[in-house]
Amino acid sequence: MSNTVFAWRNWCTEVGTLSVVTGSFESEAPASNMLTPQTGRVAIAEPGAAAFTVTFAGGLDSPEVGRPVHMIALLNHNIVDMPTAGSFDIGISSVGGGGYAPAGFPRPELFMVSDGQFQSHLFWITPDSNPVTGYDRDEVTQIAVGIGANLLCGRVDPITGEVTPEPFRCGGIWAGPIWQPDRGLRHASFTSGIVEARRGATSIGGQYYPLPQARRRRVSADLTLTSETETFRLSGDGPGLQQMAAWCGTSRPLIVIPDVSDPELIYTQGVYGYLDGDISWSHFDTSAKERQYRGSFSITEAL
Repeated sequence: MSNTVFAWRNWCTEVGTLSVVTGSFESEAPASNMLTPQTGRVAIAEPGAAAFTVTFAGGLDSPEVGRPVHMIALLNHNIVDMPTAGSFDIGISSVGGGGYAPAGFPRPELFMVSDGQFQSHLFWITPDSNPVTGYDRDEVTQIAVGIGANLLCGRVDPITGEVTPEPFRCGGIWAGPIWQPDRGLRHASFTSGIVEARRGATSIGGQYYPLPQARRRRVSADLTLTSETETFRLSGDGPGLQQMAAWCGTSRPLIVIPDVSDPELIYTQGVYGYLDGDISWSHFDTSAKERQYRGSFSITEAL
């Protein structure tokens, strides 16, 4: 597939400081849970409006150099619908005070998979720059998230479509650079299903309580890289496969979005997880005697 996106550094968990501006979060599920790589540790907002910021470089007036933020993601959220403008807002600020607020954040009714079983993620690719405000996505210092009181959150019954309202919750917030191979990915397999945690859990009276759970999704894919520039980070070039693999290994998470041109695939096949094994690649020569590289990998969704 073309337009594949890899996100492999998350400034929120690495160097971010989260501050709640308005509203509050449950003490048992504080906002700081969004800064951990464990999407199962959710932050739960108190009913009503709330807003928070994540700062990477010491604030808007800091002389520090900002960081590249090419994609922002909410991981394992329970947003069902954004019924009106302003029900959910996100803004980013860069060095020198330049800011950007998108006019139309992706609307989650495209997928509505917040059924409490499978994880729901929301991805947004940031624009290059805004000369009017001075915003530069390679020099970002802070992102801000606003949660309106009328934002519809909860669980959707997959049969009836009925929504059970719940307070806003989120397992993680992601902001960082992306890498896009010229030829994208070729999916070898995309697996997902349901698994029973264990059998035999019963009450004192002997009643059996089944506990089916969503199995972690797993993506296996092949990729072909058209040059050394894509494979290795040469002087003056952007990130490449070797740089991403050296940072992530099998212990740091990354995001893979199969096709950014198709919203359905973004929301249903975008996976946040870990590489199952070390990435390797080998070179081959095309009929035109051009050297290219081919590799394969698999990723298992993180919980």
